Amino acid sequence: GKEELFMEVTIKYKPHDDKPSGPFIVNFPNPPPPSAFEEGEDCLEFSAYTHKNDSSSSSSSQSSKRRKVMIVGETPKIEYRGDNYSSDSLIDDVSRYVVGVYNKNDNTVQLYDSNAYIFQLRQNIKNYDDGVEELEDERDYGTQTSDLIRTFGSRKARTRHNVMMQNRLTHTSEEVMDKVNSSVENYSQGDVSQVDAINMLPPHNAKTKDVSAIYPLSSVIADYEIKDVEISEFKATIENSKSWNEAIKSSKYEKIIIDAVASQRASKKGKTPLFNDAQYKYLLYLSYMIKYYIYCRKTKVDESILPGSVWSCLKKKFRTDYGGGTMTPLAKNALLAHIIILSLHIHHYKIDASILADDLAMKTTLCIEAAKAVGCKRIDSASHDVKLTAPLSLPSLARR
Repeated sequence: GKEELFMEVTIKYKPHDDKPSGPFIVNFPNPPPPSAFEEGEDCLEFSAYTHKNDSSSSSSSQSSKRRKVMIVGETPKIEYRGDNYSSDSLIDDVSRYVVGVYNKNDNTVQLYDSNAYIFQLRQNIKNYDDGVEELEDERDYGTQTSDLIRTFGSRKARTRHNVMMQNRLTHTSEEVMDKVNSSVENYSQGDVSQVDAINMLPPHNAKTKDVSAIYPLSSVIADYEIKDVEISEFKATIENSKSWNEAIKSSKYEKIIIDAVASQRASKKGKTPLFNDAQYKYLLYLSYMIKYYIYCRKTKVDESILPGSVWSCLKKKFRTDYGGGTMTPLAKNALLAHIIILSLHIHHYKIDASILADDLAMKTTLCIEAAKAVGCKRIDSASHDVKLTAPLSLPSLARR
């Protein structure tokens, strides 16, 4: 006989009871991996969530909350999430769905009333550790921030950060002293390098009782900075009274230079030479530094005002690539400190701040404050003279 193609089954229907117990019909955005439907650690497991009933709310509000359902299915690496209240769900679907489950033991099919919508699932890839060892950055937060701004920041952001760092105190006075003192030998023997942006003073010895040893000339102006300075014309002009008077009238040289020559001429009482070659080089280099300080304030700088070798040394030592190559406020302060210290060496550690201020086109009071910053003391309130004394006493650091 023919095989029976049909069989009788009993169908039972279970109406929907408004609880998020399922069954739920979902629509996957992409087919999940086959392992998601197999037993094991990659098995896809679903959970359902609904709003908690609020007894203080109205019955209509409670009913609305009960209808808001979210289901989440996840594996160790993938998460699927769907709900019935977001804009991309099919809440307004007019169809009704039932799910039939066949029980072969008693030959029955149980029909379960599903919610009147299909859950549209959204797929997310989880962040997980794949055995990659996390790299540790030994830099502190401040250093990381500074490096980030210097590398990726705009010119305005870098300038603003530079000003902020000026007002930040990270070391005690003793720590600063130890740091700069330890670099004296390297500074005097190495190549020309930019001045430390935090410590604007050159390497110095604060504890010595010899005033000439506080700021060694080799730490202020290294020998290789002045070795190519040509002094023949400058020396001839100074040694010849007539030529020197003409240079004074033409304002060829700064007043601090003229004052040094006048003092030396008076002490020599007509004897020549007034200075040795090394002294002439330091004197002329001071003039170059002052010119550099003045002209670097301008947008366009005529580099012909200084010899090429001098310009290169000063530019590398006191200028940075910060802000398009212009001199930063800290580099400018460092240059000013070096000018004052070199002037002190030339004038036997006492200078008239009003004369130097006039050369630098700045207020005398500001020049006096700058001199105090390198350790000078004002002799009396009636004059503008400042003097460097040993041992060195620097003003206490204060946040501006």
